[in-house]
Amino acid sequence: MLHNQIRNFKNWLRGVHSYCDKEYMEKYINEYFFRFNRRNHRKSILVKLIDRMINLKPLTKTDVQCFAT
Repeated sequence: MLHNQIRNFKNWLRGVHSYCDKEYMEKYINEYFFRFNRRNHRKSILVKLIDRMINLKPLTKTDVQCFAT
């Protein structure tokens, strides 16, 4: 499985971004892993989001005003 992911990453990088500058390589790698995580961990992302919504205390008006200043 790991070798398949490495091969997919190399092919993606060679194919789509072969003509781009090396200066942006870190951004390309971040984009790949963002897409990988969104594709392979959709259920866990949704569960984490719902868990955060349930367990965090609600913000009051004064809390929101503190963030605005």
